[in-house]
Amino acid sequence: MKKERVIGIITARGGSKRLPKKNIRPLGGMPLLAWTIQSAQRSSFLSDVVLSTDDMEAINIAENMGCSVPFIRPDTLSEDQSTSFDVIQHTLNNLAETYDWFVLLQPTSPYRSSNDIDNAIRLAIDSNANSVIGVNKSEKSFLMKF
Repeated sequence: MKKERVIGIITARGGSKRLPKKNIRPLGGMPLLAWTIQSAQRSSFLSDVVLSTDDMEAINIAENMGCSVPFIRPDTLSEDQSTSFDVIQHTLNNLAETYDWFVLLQPTSPYRSSNDIDNAIRLAIDSNANSVIGVNKSEKSFLMKF
């Protein structure tokens, strides 16, 4: 695989309505967000990892783990109707570096490993794909009513 510049962008807004502060709630001894930061940092192919958030507690977690938080996400990109596309675009437009690829890393997928990240990057680059998305078949619906 040729050397590509790949950034991991972790998106973690603070204002979840169904489960308040979900990205910083503990799961298995660490905040939910920490699992994604840890996997991203262990990736062999990510050149950089940044957090886009409006939540000061998430910023503290990220910075304590050595994850870059180059700015605080604007309120207009932290609303219920805000899209991941707009958050990614904002992030890429506000970084000094340029990248060949980006990887969207959502904290709500805590069991994604660094190997999963690397396999997705390898697949995208080797097959010259426009994008790759990780999915997992579920036998039962995991949706819960609150």
